[in-house]
Amino acid sequence: MLVKHPHVWVLTDDMYEHLVYDDFEFFTPAQVEPRLYERTLTLNGVSKAYCLTGCGIGFAGGAEPLIKRWR
Repeated sequence: MLVKHPHVWVLTDDMYEHLVYDDFEFFTPAQVEPRLYERTLTLNGVSKAYCLTGCGIGFAGGAEPLIKRWR
């Protein structure tokens, strides 16, 4: 669906990426469909993965043109 609509940007919240069980592997939408890379902004932080509840440290990653647009 997203590949067919190039005007739609993708925003993912990967806060829980390290909290997986059994043989589950985490993948971002851009890993699953590389054609989405240029318009995917990934948000994450340290509170869940590093047991820092209440800590407001977060970060974002994406293609350079996308990041420059959000500065």
